[in-house]
Amino acid sequence: MLVRADMGEASPDQLAETRSRLLIWAAHLGLLVLTLVPVLSVEMAPLVDLPNHLARWHVLARLETEPLLQQSYRTISHLSPYLLVDLVTAPLVEIFGVYDAGRIFVAANMALIYVGVIAIHRALFTHFTLWPALALPVLYNHAFLWGFLNFYFGTALMLLCLGIWLRVQHWPVRTRIALLFAQCVLLYFAHILVLGLYGLVLFMHAFSIALRCHGRNLRVILTQIAPIAAPFLVMFAAFLVWFASDDVIGDKITKYGKPEEKLMAFLSPTLATEGFSDVVIFLALLGIAMVLLKRRMLRLAESMALPLIAVTVLCVAMPTQLLGVYGIDFRFPPILALLGVATTQPQAMSRMPRSALALAICLLVAGRAMTLWEPYQRADREFVEFRAAMAQLPDGARVLSSFDYVNGRMAMPLRSYWHWGSVAIIEANAFVPLLFTGVTQLRPTELTRDIDAPCGPIIQTPDVENGLDPDFIEPTIDFCGRFYWSEWPKTFDYLVRVNPVGLPDSFTPHVIDLESHGFFEVVRLRD
Repeated sequence: MLVRADMGEASPDQLAETRSRLLIWAAHLGLLVLTLVPVLSVEMAPLVDLPNHLARWHVLARLETEPLLQQSYRTISHLSPYLLVDLVTAPLVEIFGVYDAGRIFVAANMALIYVGVIAIHRALFTHFTLWPALALPVLYNHAFLWGFLNFYFGTALMLLCLGIWLRVQHWPVRTRIALLFAQCVLLYFAHILVLGLYGLVLFMHAFSIALRCHGRNLRVILTQIAPIAAPFLVMFAAFLVWFASDDVIGDKITKYGKPEEKLMAFLSPTLATEGFSDVVIFLALLGIAMVLLKRRMLRLAESMALPLIAVTVLCVAMPTQLLGVYGIDFRFPPILALLGVATTQPQAMSRMPRSALALAICLLVAGRAMTLWEPYQRADREFVEFRAAMAQLPDGARVLSSFDYVNGRMAMPLRSYWHWGSVAIIEANAFVPLLFTGVTQLRPTELTRDIDAPCGPIIQTPDVENGLDPDFIEPTIDFCGRFYWSEWPKTFDYLVRVNPVGLPDSFTPHVIDLESHGFFEVVRLRD
């Protein structure tokens, strides 16, 4: 039977196009699910700061009903730029429990970032292909490994906001500015750095369009882009007021990193385990882009050229630490890579190269998931053992945690275990220092203020030994001015040593009992 398009029925070409689109969407969904498997298959993803975030969520959810937590922690009310994650995760913790809430939140963030990439791509290009899936390996990046959940969540929101903004270019100016103000408020309470990056991208995008429409008439160009500034100026003024207040506790140092740190920043879009596979994934992504560029088969959305150049300059210029916030230089390159994928589109391809590109993308996504499966599973087995030991601690115990940098016997990079001691807060309502009490709504009470630190690296065995000496001068390393472990046997009930190197003789007089596990020790202390 002949199908006639003029009778309201779809033509064979239309049916083929519909099937093609459905296959592409199905491929995107399948590759996203494959990407999420490593995170969804473990109880807690081995991300550096994630245990601290989970412990903070636990305290916020249980503080009103747990007297033991009330002795150690309290909350304050302030308009912190980092409140949104706590507000979003609160119902998740209540419904699913803290570990499942963490797993859901991390996976949802990854999915939202991918949706944001697709939203930007669809706003810029009419023809939809598998190309945006090239962003999936970048979801496992160095900022992700560090567990910067507020920044990661802000990245997802920023990409979604940009995708929406590119869709509403025909709206009246006042309506668009009202929408932009709402977006700025949302991003402010997610992460201030993401808000700043969004402002840079939007300004350069508007400048690019105005430049094409009005030539070099600077007055007209400024008139066109000036309305965008108002929402950002309001939110940055709010940030300056908050940042100068007494609510912000911690150092406000800015410093550039060492050459090796800059190399890590360059590789950060795929640096998820700090292993050789990360470099292979990075080179594969770079290789695909370079081949297409060399053959002039990659089209960049014209209005996004200046934003990409601006973000590239920003990535090069960023210090390692900015006003006390660590890891600035490796947070932005992954976003640059995501924007690079979202704002480009392969073109002028015959069927064979197009199929080869699709196969390469699928293999790359599958390869990223496979390289993460084994270390994530090993880390999960380690975590199950550690969590069981923390559950044996008495309720309300005060726990000092240390970590030693020794051989690579652990499943993940050593820093992934820094904050595992915070699990004691979840399992035993314990008190543990370094719970990000500097810029969040959580604070120590008067009883625990002197043995808490709102920031700083985890202490090592030599640091713990120094804490036994009452005459030892406070260390110069940054703990926000807190020598919180001074004479620690008098102020803590337990010492949890992760990846320990022996037990110094000086500890022996203070030990009641010691439980040794595969990669950690739980030491019960006497005063």
